[in-house]
Amino acid sequence: MALSSGHLKRGTELICMAATNSKSLERERAKKRIEQLRKEIEHHRYLYHVLDTQEISDAANDSLKNELVQLEKQFSELITPDSPSQRIGGVALQKFEKIRHETRQWSLDDAFTREDALRWEERNRNLLSDDATKPAQFEYEIEPKIDGLHIALTYREGVLQSAATRGDGFIGENVTHSIRTIEAVPLRLDKQIDIFIEGEIFMHKDEFEKLNQRRAKSGEPLFANPRNASAGAIRQLDPSIAAQRKLDCVVYECSNASIPIPAKQSDKLQFLRELGCKVNPYVSVQRSLEGVCNAWQEWGTRRSQENYWIDGVVVKINDIELQRRVGYTGKSPRWALALKFAPEEATTVLKDVTYQVGRTGKITPVAVFEPVKVHGTIVQHASLHNFDEIQRLDIRIGDTVIIHKAGDIIPQVKQVLKGLRPPHAQAIKPPKKCPSCGAPVHKEDSDYVDYVCSNPRCRTIFLEELTYFVGKGGLDIKGLGTKIVEHFADVGLVTKRSDIFGLQKAELLELERFAEKSADNLVAAIERARRVTLRALIRSLGIPLVGDQTASLFVGYLERSQGAIRSIRELLRAMDSITLEGLLSVHGIGERVAQSIVAFFAHAANRKELQEFEHRGVRIIREQRHQKSQIFNNKTFVLTGSLERLSRAKAQHAITQRGGTVSSSVSAKTDYVVVGLGPGSKYDKARALGVKTLNEAQFLAMIN
Repeated sequence: MALSSGHLKRGTELICMAATNSKSLERERAKKRIEQLRKEIEHHRYLYHVLDTQEISDAANDSLKNELVQLEKQFSELITPDSPSQRIGGVALQKFEKIRHETRQWSLDDAFTREDALRWEERNRNLLSDDATKPAQFEYEIEPKIDGLHIALTYREGVLQSAATRGDGFIGENVTHSIRTIEAVPLRLDKQIDIFIEGEIFMHKDEFEKLNQRRAKSGEPLFANPRNASAGAIRQLDPSIAAQRKLDCVVYECSNASIPIPAKQSDKLQFLRELGCKVNPYVSVQRSLEGVCNAWQEWGTRRSQENYWIDGVVVKINDIELQRRVGYTGKSPRWALALKFAPEEATTVLKDVTYQVGRTGKITPVAVFEPVKVHGTIVQHASLHNFDEIQRLDIRIGDTVIIHKAGDIIPQVKQVLKGLRPPHAQAIKPPKKCPSCGAPVHKEDSDYVDYVCSNPRCRTIFLEELTYFVGKGGLDIKGLGTKIVEHFADVGLVTKRSDIFGLQKAELLELERFAEKSADNLVAAIERARRVTLRALIRSLGIPLVGDQTASLFVGYLERSQGAIRSIRELLRAMDSITLEGLLSVHGIGERVAQSIVAFFAHAANRKELQEFEHRGVRIIREQRHQKSQIFNNKTFVLTGSLERLSRAKAQHAITQRGGTVSSSVSAKTDYVVVGLGPGSKYDKARALGVKTLNEAQFLAMIN
């Protein structure tokens, strides 16, 4: 019996349905298996990296991972960002992106002696001196300080979203692609929460030795220490480099969580462990600072037994509420301290002393040693700071000296071994002439410890001034780095700062370093820099002791006393009537700063160059302000603690944009103190003086 076309069509449909059902069933089975494999692999990751134990061999674990990879290749739509298969590989980035931290990343203050630690505790106790609930004794949490790279991890609903380096504390580099390769970093937490976690990336000693052995065989330069090897791997655009170096990670801090965080630092670490993070196993709680110091001393002798570099211990006040109450300084938490081991030291011979000239003409003596290895790096030079320091050390050329690294970073001369002084040792005398231009050298006055070049047209001083003028601290002209600036000076294109505004595209194209596009870009950047706010202009001039904050105070005073400054001509006219006494009336401007400002604008050469700026088209523009935002006119603010919704820089900007000024200290003249999380002694002083305080919500309401 022949089949009709309808029967054939129906049969084909049934076959297709069967195939589809079979594939759907296969996909469901794969999905379940993938989920099981991920859970099992994560279980063994947690055992190995967090609990330091192992249930199965490395080979068996690798087999599970391989099965997962093969299944995900077959069903690519089932791959998720938190899958263990996503740790290794990935496409190399074209460039690093910047990422703003949810919580400011602080640096810890260092202590090297018990006396340092005792002074730290006493300062914290004094901060709570007026507090009836002050504890009789602080309880401390301590842990070894692993020598690695700080990392900031952001999780959303339990899934790793980003990883960033410390950077400047506010903005770091996005290194998520490299961090994903580190198995100690969970891609998914055990709870679906939002949280910001901080930790340390490091390399084990044995892995470091293997890495250097491989590099030696291939003729590559060796790494000085595991910290450099770790940082170098993380800051690569290709994530496979981090994967090859087998890095590790421990975490020690968290904030901005969508669920409550424990009220004690030690419990916070257990909380992180329960989330699936690796925490240092040697965390302990001490009931007194004496116990802390004993543990610190113990770690100094046993640190070599661990398979990673330890450069000290970190001590923190264990009570989170007390942490909040003692607060922060400008760069570090008051409630935490890095107790460093005695810096690694070495002896060497002082061969010579050379001199460097800085932007202000200051001449700094620099020691030149026989090369010596200190804390993993070769040291040949160290600053001797000034001739008072040379006299204090009683150091001479030919002396055998002890070199150490302050904070294991900056080499310094610690001591002269006078018993080894040779008969021909030469005394170190101040130079009579500038090492750059040959002009006479002098002290500005008897109280001033530094010697300075007397030639205001010294080439080195000029190059330092020019580099600062166009750099990030000044006008921030893109494309004008140190080498370009020096090249312009060498070929005679730029002989003074105002010449920057006279550069033409045709002149640039005659230089080897410039092509059509780079010349266009630089000319455009210079054109943008012609329109500058008064604060940025003052800041860029490099007036000694005047940075961004002082420039802001100075501009505020100018505008209050002289009215709006709309041109360089008006600025110079205004300065004719500004007195030292008037500047000293500004809260935040001291005598030396005021003298520096007055002297700068009284100098004929400086005034002439400012006039040349105007001739070259430089125009002063008003900082953008809303019409309704003049409520802060003649108001002085002080900021203390960490704001959650604004960075410190943005808060300062919001105040100055609305006519106010920001001071670094509280006095009776302060109008408002804005209080964030963890306020410091400024909050206590504001209360004592009766100065009005604002929390973050109140401050935001005012600026909005």
